[in-house]
Amino acid sequence: MQKTLSRLTPVVLLLALLLLPGGVQAVEPYDVVVTSDTFEPGHAVKVEIAGLINQTFSIRITDVNGDILSGRDAQLNATGKYIYSWNPSSEGTFNATVTFSTGIIITKSFLVQEKVTDADIAQLYYALFGIRDRLTAEIEALKTMLNYVIAAVAFALLLAIGLTFYVRTLPRKKSELEIWIQSYVKSALEMKLSEQAPKEK
Repeated sequence: MQKTLSRLTPVVLLLALLLLPGGVQAVEPYDVVVTSDTFEPGHAVKVEIAGLINQTFSIRITDVNGDILSGRDAQLNATGKYIYSWNPSSEGTFNATVTFSTGIIITKSFLVQEKVTDADIAQLYYALFGIRDRLTAEIEALKTMLNYVIAAVAFALLLAIGLTFYVRTLPRKKSELEIWIQSYVKSALEMKLSEQAPKEK
Protein backbone atom coordinates (compact mmCIF):
# COMPACT_ATOMS: atom_id res chain seq x y z
CA MET A 1 0.00 0.00 0.00
CA GLN A 2 2.81 2.34 0.93
CA LYS A 3 4.56 1.56 -2.37
CA THR A 4 1.37 2.43 -4.27
CA LEU A 5 1.04 5.74 -2.41
CA SER A 6 4.65 6.60 -2.99
CA ARG A 7 4.18 6.01 -6.70
CA LEU A 8 1.05 8.18 -6.80
CA THR A 9 2.56 11.06 -4.82
CA PRO A 10 4.44 12.71 -7.75
CA VAL A 11 1.34 12.48 -9.93
CA VAL A 12 -0.86 14.01 -7.25
CA LEU A 13 1.61 16.81 -6.64
CA LEU A 14 1.84 17.57 -10.37
CA LEU A 15 -1.97 17.69 -10.67
CA ALA A 16 -2.21 19.91 -7.62
CA LEU A 17 0.37 22.27 -9.04
CA LEU A 18 -1.49 22.52 -12.34
CA LEU A 19 -4.88 23.02 -10.66
CA LEU A 20 -3.71 25.73 -8.25
CA PRO A 21 -4.56 29.33 -9.29
CA GLY A 22 -1.64 30.67 -11.19
CA GLY A 23 -0.07 27.22 -11.31
CA VAL A 24 0.51 27.43 -15.08
CA GLN A 25 2.13 30.83 -14.93
CA ALA A 26 5.58 29.39 -14.51
CA VAL A 27 5.43 27.55 -17.84
CA GLU A 28 4.27 30.59 -19.82
CA PRO A 29 7.27 31.99 -21.74
CA TYR A 30 8.07 35.64 -22.18
CA ASP A 31 8.08 36.44 -25.85
CA VAL A 32 7.55 39.30 -28.30
CA VAL A 33 6.81 38.62 -31.96
CA VAL A 34 6.43 41.37 -34.58
CA THR A 35 4.32 40.52 -37.65
CA SER A 36 2.77 42.34 -40.59
CA ASP A 37 1.13 41.44 -43.88
CA THR A 38 3.48 43.71 -45.82
CA PHE A 39 5.74 45.72 -43.46
CA GLU A 40 4.97 48.74 -45.64
CA PRO A 41 4.11 52.30 -44.54
CA GLY A 42 0.40 52.66 -43.84
CA HIS A 43 -0.05 48.93 -43.14
CA ALA A 44 -0.57 47.56 -39.63
CA VAL A 45 2.34 46.09 -37.71
CA LYS A 46 1.25 43.74 -34.93
CA VAL A 47 3.32 43.14 -31.80
CA GLU A 48 2.24 39.87 -30.15
CA ILE A 49 3.21 39.80 -26.47
CA ALA A 50 3.28 36.69 -24.28
CA GLY A 51 3.98 36.43 -20.57
CA LEU A 52 2.39 35.63 -17.22
CA ILE A 53 -1.37 35.68 -16.90
CA ASN A 54 -2.80 39.13 -16.14
CA GLN A 55 0.70 40.58 -15.94
CA THR A 56 1.11 44.28 -16.59
CA PHE A 57 3.61 45.61 -19.07
CA SER A 58 4.51 48.65 -21.16
CA ILE A 59 5.29 48.74 -24.87
CA ARG A 60 7.13 51.49 -26.72
CA ILE A 61 7.74 51.82 -30.48
CA THR A 62 10.89 53.83 -31.17
CA ASP A 63 12.91 54.82 -34.23
CA VAL A 64 16.67 54.47 -34.73
CA ASN A 65 17.20 57.74 -32.83
CA GLY A 66 15.35 56.43 -29.79
CA ASP A 67 12.38 58.76 -30.28
CA ILE A 68 9.11 57.24 -29.03
CA LEU A 69 6.57 57.03 -31.84
CA SER A 70 3.85 55.01 -30.14
CA GLY A 71 3.14 52.89 -27.09
CA ARG A 72 0.94 52.20 -24.07
CA ASP A 73 0.74 50.49 -20.72
CA ALA A 74 -1.52 47.41 -20.66
CA GLN A 75 -2.16 44.04 -19.10
CA LEU A 76 -1.95 40.52 -20.53
CA ASN A 77 -5.24 38.68 -20.76
CA ALA A 78 -6.32 35.45 -19.05
CA THR A 79 -4.22 33.43 -21.49
CA GLY A 80 -1.13 35.60 -21.00
CA LYS A 81 -1.41 37.20 -24.44
CA TYR A 82 -1.77 40.68 -25.85
CA ILE A 83 -1.62 42.10 -29.39
CA TYR A 84 -0.59 45.70 -29.95
CA SER A 85 -1.19 47.21 -33.40
CA TRP A 86 0.67 50.18 -34.89
CA ASN A 87 0.51 51.79 -38.35
CA PRO A 88 3.88 53.22 -39.47
CA SER A 89 3.63 56.34 -41.62
CA SER A 90 7.13 56.17 -43.11
CA GLU A 91 9.93 53.82 -44.01
CA GLY A 92 12.70 52.96 -41.59
CA THR A 93 14.01 50.62 -38.92
CA PHE A 94 11.98 50.56 -35.69
CA ASN A 95 12.16 48.87 -32.30
CA ALA A 96 9.33 47.36 -30.26
CA THR A 97 10.40 47.29 -26.62
CA VAL A 98 8.23 45.49 -24.05
CA THR A 99 8.97 45.96 -20.35
CA PHE A 100 7.17 43.48 -18.10
CA SER A 101 6.28 44.25 -14.49
CA THR A 102 8.76 41.57 -13.43
CA GLY A 103 11.59 43.67 -14.90
CA ILE A 104 12.09 41.55 -17.99
CA ILE A 105 12.69 43.66 -21.11
CA ILE A 106 12.44 42.33 -24.66
CA THR A 107 13.25 44.43 -27.74
CA LYS A 108 12.53 43.36 -31.31
CA SER A 109 13.63 45.34 -34.36
CA PHE A 110 11.75 45.42 -37.65
CA LEU A 111 12.12 47.14 -41.01
CA VAL A 112 9.35 49.03 -42.79
CA GLN A 113 9.84 49.83 -46.47
CA GLU A 114 7.95 50.16 -49.72
CA LYS A 115 7.84 46.95 -51.71
CA VAL A 116 8.75 46.92 -55.39
CA THR A 117 5.71 45.65 -57.27
CA ASP A 118 5.38 44.30 -60.80
CA ALA A 119 3.77 47.60 -61.76
CA ASP A 120 6.78 49.52 -60.42
CA ILE A 121 9.15 47.29 -62.41
CA ALA A 122 7.04 47.73 -65.54
CA GLN A 123 6.99 51.50 -65.09
CA LEU A 124 10.77 51.61 -64.57
CA TYR A 125 11.28 49.38 -67.61
CA TYR A 126 9.06 51.61 -69.72
CA ALA A 127 10.83 54.74 -68.48
CA LEU A 128 14.31 53.39 -69.19
CA PHE A 129 13.56 51.86 -72.56
CA GLY A 130 11.24 54.72 -73.49
CA ILE A 131 14.12 57.15 -72.99
CA ARG A 132 16.38 54.87 -75.00
CA ASP A 133 13.87 54.68 -77.86
CA ARG A 134 13.42 58.46 -77.84
CA LEU A 135 17.18 59.03 -77.86
CA THR A 136 17.56 56.55 -80.72
CA ALA A 137 14.86 58.36 -82.69
CA GLU A 138 16.51 61.74 -82.01
CA ILE A 139 19.89 60.42 -83.14
CA GLU A 140 18.39 59.02 -86.34
CA ALA A 141 16.66 62.34 -87.00
CA LEU A 142 19.95 64.20 -86.48
CA LYS A 143 21.72 61.80 -88.82
CA THR A 144 19.08 62.39 -91.49
CA MET A 145 19.29 66.16 -91.02
CA LEU A 146 23.10 66.03 -91.18
CA ASN A 147 22.92 64.09 -94.43
CA TYR A 148 20.60 66.75 -95.87
CA VAL A 149 22.99 69.51 -94.77
CA ILE A 150 25.99 67.73 -96.28
CA ALA A 151 24.11 67.20 -99.55
CA ALA A 152 23.03 70.87 -99.65
CA VAL A 153 26.59 72.09 -99.01
CA ALA A 154 27.98 69.77 -101.68
CA PHE A 155 25.36 70.97 -104.17
CA ALA A 156 26.15 74.62 -103.35
CA LEU A 157 29.88 74.04 -103.89
CA LEU A 158 29.31 72.28 -107.21
CA LEU A 159 26.99 75.07 -108.33
CA ALA A 160 29.55 77.72 -107.37
CA ILE A 161 32.33 75.92 -109.26
CA GLY A 162 30.11 75.49 -112.32
CA LEU A 163 29.08 79.14 -112.33
CA THR A 164 32.71 80.21 -112.01
CA PHE A 165 33.75 78.22 -115.06
CA TYR A 166 30.70 79.40 -116.99
CA VAL A 167 31.39 83.05 -116.23
CA ARG A 168 35.00 82.69 -117.37
CA THR A 169 33.87 81.38 -120.77
CA LEU A 170 31.63 84.37 -121.42
CA PRO A 171 33.06 87.31 -123.48
CA ARG A 172 34.12 90.08 -121.17
CA LYS A 173 32.10 93.25 -121.64
CA LYS A 174 34.17 96.44 -121.48
CA SER A 175 33.12 99.22 -119.20
CA GLU A 176 32.43 102.76 -120.46
CA LEU A 177 35.69 103.94 -118.87
CA GLU A 178 37.71 101.31 -120.71
CA ILE A 179 35.99 102.22 -124.00
CA TRP A 180 36.73 105.97 -123.48
CA ILE A 181 40.38 105.29 -122.59
CA GLN A 182 40.87 103.09 -125.64
CA SER A 183 39.18 105.69 -127.86
CA TYR A 184 41.30 108.49 -126.40
CA VAL A 185 44.53 106.51 -126.84
CA LYS A 186 43.59 105.60 -130.40
CA SER A 187 42.83 109.23 -131.29
CA ALA A 188 46.10 110.40 -129.76
CA LEU A 189 48.05 107.84 -131.76
CA GLU A 190 46.30 108.76 -134.97
CA MET A 191 47.07 112.45 -134.39
CA LYS A 192 50.69 111.65 -133.69
CA LEU A 193 50.97 109.61 -136.85
CA SER A 194 49.32 112.32 -138.96
CA GLU A 195 51.77 114.92 -137.68
CA GLN A 196 54.75 112.77 -138.56
CA ALA A 197 53.55 111.80 -142.07
CA PRO A 198 54.48 115.07 -144.01
CA LYS A 199 57.94 115.19 -142.48
CA GLU A 200 58.78 111.80 -143.89
CA LYS A 201 57.93 112.94 -147.47
